[in-house]
Amino acid sequence: MQDGIGDFKKAVISFWFRVPKTSMDALIERSKDELLAEVRPRMAGIMPLVTFGKLFDANQVKTPSPVDAGYKSYFWQYNGPAAGGTGWQRQIAEPVPVPYSTGMVYEKGDPVEVDPCFVGVYSDGDSDPYLKVFLQTSDKGESKFLSATRRHTVADQNYGLVTGTVEMQNPMSAWDGSICRTGSTAPGNPWVTTDVWQDKSSEVMDLTGPDAFKAGSKAMKVTPDQWHHVLLSFELVEGSATGTYWKRDGMACAPATTTITDNPAVKKPSKIWIAFDDVNYTGDNLRGDQAYSIYGDTALRDALGDNGLISRYTQQAYSTSLFESRVRNWSANGCIAETSTTGGSVSSYKYPASPLPTNKQPFGIPAAKNVMGRILHVEMAEFLMWTGETIDTGEEDDRRAFIDDDGKPVPPGKKSTPEDDVSGSIEYMGRKPDVMLHKATDWIKGRNTGTTGVDDEGIIIVAGQFEPNDKSPPAITSYKPDPSLHGPQSLAPV
Repeated sequence: MQDGIGDFKKAVISFWFRVPKTSMDALIERSKDELLAEVRPRMAGIMPLVTFGKLFDANQVKTPSPVDAGYKSYFWQYNGPAAGGTGWQRQIAEPVPVPYSTGMVYEKGDPVEVDPCFVGVYSDGDSDPYLKVFLQTSDKGESKFLSATRRHTVADQNYGLVTGTVEMQNPMSAWDGSICRTGSTAPGNPWVTTDVWQDKSSEVMDLTGPDAFKAGSKAMKVTPDQWHHVLLSFELVEGSATGTYWKRDGMACAPATTTITDNPAVKKPSKIWIAFDDVNYTGDNLRGDQAYSIYGDTALRDALGDNGLISRYTQQAYSTSLFESRVRNWSANGCIAETSTTGGSVSSYKYPASPLPTNKQPFGIPAAKNVMGRILHVEMAEFLMWTGETIDTGEEDDRRAFIDDDGKPVPPGKKSTPEDDVSGSIEYMGRKPDVMLHKATDWIKGRNTGTTGVDDEGIIIVAGQFEPNDKSPPAITSYKPDPSLHGPQSLAPV
């Protein structure tokens, strides 16, 4: 469907698929090259099963640290009255500047093709392929210190053979653990180094593209030559996250103290539910392969619960740790070193949860025309999709509307009776799906009999029909037996 379906925040998607071993082998081999490429192609490592939504472009981010400044280092010597001297004398009149970098800069790197929304099979080229879900939004939410650099400034340094006191103490022994002996240090002390945080949130988002969500894990292993059933639901919700902020104080020359002033937090995560082969997945098994890692973070696990899901930038804000610091100490080369870091604040991000950008955008099974080159041969059946609705795949009643106890498809139009109270998906959901490919002839002809393909009077909506890929192999053909989890798996064309 070139015009796709209307923008949405909620959806329920159900379908069956089977990957021939030849296609799985091809995916694994293709992924080995793609994932090692310096610039990866769109949907690298993915065999699509359904794609939809707008295509975005982005760029890699380069962060060089050019040497663009310098400070002078003056050497002094102390000759006190006891030695017949007159005090501090500078030994080098005009030293050569010591070069340093004032910090990282963000530069536009190579172009990056951003993936559309998809459900697909992912291979890293090594381990077993598994199910993956990707939701590409159009959002760049309100952010603060989502990414940051420090602008680094170093003052001229003055150091000498005698520091601490005039009693010729070694520079290191002048530090006694609690008192900073500053008598008779070389002129020009302390040696001040200053870092000032700079917020680079907008630059990073402009370069890397709109926000996105990922789900799926190795627990959802895809076995070749075996039918699999996907039941997926999600809801995008306005949410937010804040990061860690801490302060370090050591200006009194006593050992520095560190105080955490703000702990990371996530509020109102979005939701996703996946049952794969009639098994409901939660927690790490649901979110496991996200670009962000939540392993070992009990607080984040608790905030997300069984089905919570946060976007890439939400996780980035949560994971960002900034600080302010002022510390003074003796330097080993004989001067008082004072460093300060200021100008930052708690990182934050507000995800606005705009609808996914799908209106007037290609929608394809297993892939839309704009990513048709990613298709590998796959058998599919019983595609159903509702927008504006959610279900909880952890509830067995929700699953039984789509897949029965024997692991077979439930006809969408099945109605409950006094003898059999199980409803098919249409009765259970309360309406026909937006997109439906049910019969073999519907798949062959690309006939969408959902509400976006046929109106209430039974008139075909041309813009809501699929265009079959029958102009070049592989053509769409009918297979027997019908899909099931536990029945015969060997397929033959009808």
